Amino acid sequence: MGSEHELEIDGIDGGCPQTSKVAIINPLLHPDADID
Repeated sequence: MGSEHELEIDGIDGGCPQTSKVAIINPLLHPDADID
């Protein structure tokens, strides 16, 4: 993220789904779940 490379997301637009990934993982809300 924020890379100067043309295939990376620049914070406004663009990016390539094969090279730019973001995950937001929350603390568990359900005791029987691995992640939320």
